[in-house]
Amino acid sequence: MNRIRFGFYDRYENSAFDARPYSITGVESPKVGHYDNRFGANIGGPLTIPHIYNGSDKTYFFVNYQHENEQTAVNTFSTVPTLDERNGLFCLANAGVPTLFVPFSATNTPFPTVANTNCASGAAQQIGPINSSAQGLLNFIPTPNIAGTGPNQAQNYLLQAATPLSSNILNVHVLHTINANFNVQVGYNYNGSGSNTLGSFAQVGGTQSTRNQNLDLGLTQNWTPSFVNDSHINYSRSRLQILSDNSFVNDIASQVGIEGGSTDAIDFGYPGLNFTSFSGFGDPVPSLTRNQTLRFLDTVTFVHKKHTMKFGGEVRRIQLNTDTNPNPRGQFSFTGLLTSELVNGTPVAGTGNDFADFLLGDPYSASGRFGITNDYFRSWDFIAFAQDDWRINSRFTLLYGMRYEAVTPPVEISNHISNIDLDPNILNIAPPCPTCAAQVLPGATGPFSGQYPQALVHGDYGNWAPRIGVAWLPPKIKPKTVVRAGYSIFYNEAAYNTLATNYLAYQPPFATSSTQLTTPTEPLVLQTALLQIQNGNAGRILNTTAVNPFYRDGRAQIWTLGTETTFSRNWLLDLTYTGTKGDNLDILRAPNRAPPGTNPLDTQAELKIPEAVSFLYDQSGAHSIYNALQVRVIHRFTHGFSFQGIYTFSKSLDNSSSIGGTAPTVVQQDGNVAAEYGLSPFDIRHQLRFFSVYELPFGERHRYATHGWEEHLFGNWRLNNVITWQTGNPFTVLLGGNAANNSGTGSNFSERADLCRLDGDCEGAAGNPNFGICGGSSLSFFNTSAFTVPATGTFGNERRGSVEGPCSFTWNFSLAKGLLFGGSRERQHRVEMRWEVQNLTNTAKFTGLGTTFGSTLFGRVTSAASMRTMDVMLRFNF
Repeated sequence: MNRIRFGFYDRYENSAFDARPYSITGVESPKVGHYDNRFGANIGGPLTIPHIYNGSDKTYFFVNYQHENEQTAVNTFSTVPTLDERNGLFCLANAGVPTLFVPFSATNTPFPTVANTNCASGAAQQIGPINSSAQGLLNFIPTPNIAGTGPNQAQNYLLQAATPLSSNILNVHVLHTINANFNVQVGYNYNGSGSNTLGSFAQVGGTQSTRNQNLDLGLTQNWTPSFVNDSHINYSRSRLQILSDNSFVNDIASQVGIEGGSTDAIDFGYPGLNFTSFSGFGDPVPSLTRNQTLRFLDTVTFVHKKHTMKFGGEVRRIQLNTDTNPNPRGQFSFTGLLTSELVNGTPVAGTGNDFADFLLGDPYSASGRFGITNDYFRSWDFIAFAQDDWRINSRFTLLYGMRYEAVTPPVEISNHISNIDLDPNILNIAPPCPTCAAQVLPGATGPFSGQYPQALVHGDYGNWAPRIGVAWLPPKIKPKTVVRAGYSIFYNEAAYNTLATNYLAYQPPFATSSTQLTTPTEPLVLQTALLQIQNGNAGRILNTTAVNPFYRDGRAQIWTLGTETTFSRNWLLDLTYTGTKGDNLDILRAPNRAPPGTNPLDTQAELKIPEAVSFLYDQSGAHSIYNALQVRVIHRFTHGFSFQGIYTFSKSLDNSSSIGGTAPTVVQQDGNVAAEYGLSPFDIRHQLRFFSVYELPFGERHRYATHGWEEHLFGNWRLNNVITWQTGNPFTVLLGGNAANNSGTGSNFSERADLCRLDGDCEGAAGNPNFGICGGSSLSFFNTSAFTVPATGTFGNERRGSVEGPCSFTWNFSLAKGLLFGGSRERQHRVEMRWEVQNLTNTAKFTGLGTTFGSTLFGRVTSAASMRTMDVMLRFNF
């Protein structure tokens, strides 16, 4: 009926009905009090304003609104120093064998050994003196609040808290018919939220607020029944602001004596500290991002006999506006190398401690990136397409088309970007090579790549993307079977935005940006490291990131072949093969390295390009391959029951540094991209999914309780089940601690271990690194003894993705009842009540693994998802 309809709903969840969090250490912990209340309303129908406007036959409106208040549970395990370690006392496994040595001592002078009854051996080493800035930061690191596990007391701190979140969603749409040929649509969408965030510790947190808006104006022109033109103007804007709790309030870095960072009040807070065996911390980086896109779209649909053809185009004007200092307070890494025993420049295994390095104020590396905070990027995107849906006959349909897209790489309106022109033959040039790189600015000419455009990256304007698909019903085949196949190409044009904002912005000479490793002649000190890397690198190229100017955006070719077989009115079987081949994917290099075998303390001094600091270099050229076979069984809804079961067997391999939304990975050995080939980080080998709906046999049109109070009470009940089981994503073991720069090249902490089952020469344990298809326990998930440190000056032979991640099993269940009441059948109101249970079986789902060789968390589970939760929802429709 042509009338106003409206409804409202309320969904509520409370920790009182949820299960306790899973304890990855085996020590039970209490539930964290939290709740989630989501409610909303919607209204729609003909737009009529009494005595003013009557749009009952031509103007319709739809409005829905949702508000959510949530207290999100936080249950995070960390490793913090013990009381003895905070005082510089580190237990010895053997009272007669010291493991900590005075940094840069020529004769490997050990720190003194003292008696300590808290140690199993009865002895500890006392380090000192403790650095004043380290002592100041130590006051912000909490003491253990739970018993740790293992000899190193790992995961001895549990943060339990609840962080607030509030969000609002509003959607408004108006449809108006001007006449038989013209229709106008107006739509507005708003999504805003505000939330608090927490780091590893309670006092490390911030706030995050978002506001996303979209306005769409459309005109549909029905010139003839077979010729339709659809035009749209669309404007979207997104705003994201992140602040630290210390912004404008506490200049922690300056208070503890760390100099050389950003002096902007918005950047006040903790510096970033990274450890191997202890939990690092650092405040959120304040930022304000305001991106907006204006789009003009037009599509023409023309139907002629058996052809349905579409032609169209789109023009986009894109603005990326960011206000931030990416690394304003400095990032300091402590590996334990400085307190290790060194033999011929090589750290001895089992010596050194990353937290001891911190207490002494001796970072292995330091970096900073701040200065001009505002960057305003602009770009154009032009799209054209044509396709034809050709129904050749009742048994065969062919869909074919072509799409072209040209994106201009973003330009910064004030030209506040810079790049590095890198000699393409650098791999074949013996070190040192002081002329192998040069800094270039927009419009300048580089010594190797010639004229640079204003964007510092040339556009890729050959992105033709054909699409073809067929559907065929073969004759005389029983049971009825439909064959479908398709092929298409897609391009990742959005990559240019990432390159501009993450790699070309906030670089010298427009910002302070540098990174450096410590050396015996220029040892980094926590208080002054940021000043050292600024003042001690005069005349050098200080860019920390760069992009190949001839970068090409990634391409994915996708092909499918499948059959759909109907065995009966209710049962169907789908078989589908999907393949995807990726080309021109990202390769992230660190080309300014020292020769393999360099003393890790001399890496900085032996860099191949002495006139530059170490930097990351993004280029295209990697590839990937994905193959999947899916089997789907469907039972249509009959007799109150429907069912769908899906099994997918797949495998994905790549040598790309960044694919599938994962964190970028630096190529371990520069020039040997083939060694990066391994399982993609998102690979899932097996996945089983089941969906079912069961309507209880009560109520109208059912067998039982067909009328009266029995129908009202027992009728319209439905059970819904969604069950998923899948194998885990692969993980890669990286070297940490004093072996993080085992090759001596300074490969940005991307070096992999040796895997004994691939190299019979690694000493001792061998075998498969995995404990079965789904792994072991939370304290010993994979076989750590299968890994070892490669020979000094070499790279590990481990393939990426050698550790199979944890499987997951989830059973989500809901019980719903619908109730009709009031009015005639056409005007009846409906109430729906729903009880939902996520993770019905309360099965633990591990979400993180310790894969850093040399860490106290190596081989352990580091995090787990929430356990069983319940919510109730009530919905009214009138």
